[in-house]
Amino acid sequence: REPSSGRVGNATEWIEISDPFAGKLSLSSLLLNSSFIDDKTSAGNNAAQVQHAVVRRVSKGSRLSFLLFVYNASRSAAASNRVSLGADIRVTQYGRTVLTIPNLNVPIEEGSDLQRIPFGGTFPIPSLLPGKYFLEVTVSDRSSKATATQHIDFEVE
Repeated sequence: REPSSGRVGNATEWIEISDPFAGKLSLSSLLLNSSFIDDKTSAGNNAAQVQHAVVRRVSKGSRLSFLLFVYNASRSAAASNRVSLGADIRVTQYGRTVLTIPNLNVPIEEGSDLQRIPFGGTFPIPSLLPGKYFLEVTVSDRSSKATATQHIDFEVE
């Protein structure tokens, strides 16, 4: 169901599926999630309500979350034999960068499946004016010096 209209329907979108057997660093498609806090309280309820939806259109006062999976990260040759990944996030509008979050460390929990590492984040978008935007996430494998980039468009209403 479409949250804003309540209409039921369908949509088609191509997704990219990486070949996990290729052995090179790659990323899944980006998934977007929008959440906002409704400060209006219903009768007898003093708690604010948080609502989530998987979307490509977000309200100006909301927060935008993303999720993707990193495939085929390399282990370092050092004694630690650990995976070390970094990420850069960039939001553009018509080719102009409007938000950059550089040099993030991709957290990897102990015991994680290193062939499929989840990576996501959330950032507020109150400073973005209504319009169409482009989210780009680049992940760098510090061991192999390989990079992979994934992107998705979204709209602020």
